[in-house]
This record gives sequence, C-alpha cells and structure tokens, in this order.
Amino acid sequence: MKNSTPIEIQKMRMGLGLCPTCGNQTHQRSEDGTLNSVNNEDCRQGRCLLCNPLSLKESTPNTLSLKIAGLGTNFIIEILPSSTVGELKDIIESHTSLPGAYQRLIAKGKDLKGDDTITLSHARIENRSKIMLFHNQLYAADKDALQAIAKLDKEIDDLNSKRKSSDVMESKTINEIVTRICCKLDEIDSRGSVTIRSLRKRAIQKAESVGNDANRQG
Repeated sequence: MKNSTPIEIQKMRMGLGLCPTCGNQTHQRSEDGTLNSVNNEDCRQGRCLLCNPLSLKESTPNTLSLKIAGLGTNFIIEILPSSTVGELKDIIESHTSLPGAYQRLIAKGKDLKGDDTITLSHARIENRSKIMLFHNQLYAADKDALQAIAKLDKEIDDLNSKRKSSDVMESKTINEIVTRICCKLDEIDSRGSVTIRSLRKRAIQKAESVGNDANRQG
C-alpha cells in the first residue's frame, strides 16, 4: 500500500468496507461475503459523516416506529430517536397502565435496564424495532400493592362515570364513597416503595378531585 497510487488506495479501502477518503469503517462484511452498511455516530447507511457531514435537513431526526409486545399487549408507537428510555417507558405506561418502574424492556436480545436517561439512538434502537415488555424483579415485590391500587383506581373511574351520567347521585353519597376509597388507599402498605407511595398519592388526589367536582355540581 506504500507504493500504491491514490486511486488504488481508494479502491482498496472501498473493497474493505472503508471510506475511500479517510478510511473510516462504513461497511461490514457478513458471513456470506456481502458488505452491509454501518450506522453509528460517524456513519449513516454507509455514508461517512466525517467526510460528508449531514445537512441540516438531513440531520432532522426521523420518527421511529416501534412495535411493543408482551404481557398480553401488542401495539405500535411513534417516538423520536432523541427520546430517552424513560420517555419510552412513559408512553408504554400510557398504553398498559404498567409504571415504568416495573417495566423490563428487551430490544434485539438487549436488556434496556440501567440508565433511563440514555437516548434510543444511543441504545441502538432502530426504526421498526420490536420491543418486548416484561415485568422486572421489582414488580414481584410490589405486585400485591400495585394490584390493590389498580383496583381502587378503577372504582374511582367507575364512580366518576356514574357521576357524569347520573342526576340522581347526590354529592354527599359521592363524597362518602370517595372517603371510603381514600381510606382503603391509605391502608395499602408501601413497604418503603417510593413508586407505590407515589401511585397511592396520585390515586387519592384523583378520588378527591371526583369529590370536589361533585360538590361544585351541587
């Protein structure tokens, strides 16, 4: 390569899956001998970003379409590559009611545990990836309390639906039911779980809001 001409060097680099200009790895050879484009911070779809930086228009993040499956769920979400794993968990919670603290996410065999602040692009999550959803180890410890809160949360929703659809439910009756639900929520043992305490507090505030709405209606 020492006595090779610039053109010969470029051809040799291209044959090795390297950028012909700087030698940056742009392609990787698979077992069958074909060259597949590399996607990382220095390369996009075989394009060397060191020699050919993206324009502002090209660098605009595209939305990722991710399929979420597991625990009896199967749905597709749209999310930006710059979104964090924590934000992904928040979206999954909105679809499944399972708090992010109890989610275990697997993408291409990789467990997305650890730092929820890392971005999806940093975690190598690509468009049309399938994300498998499981319960994590913390869920087993908080399962009973979590299910108890979920049951009472449903009672709050049912009560609010009846309040909106019925003219015969007096505010006094509604507030009596709200008080009973709040007492049951207070009795749930958090066992030191910050997440359970937060969910319990949220449910109590939700119940009190239903009572306040009933009082305003008279």
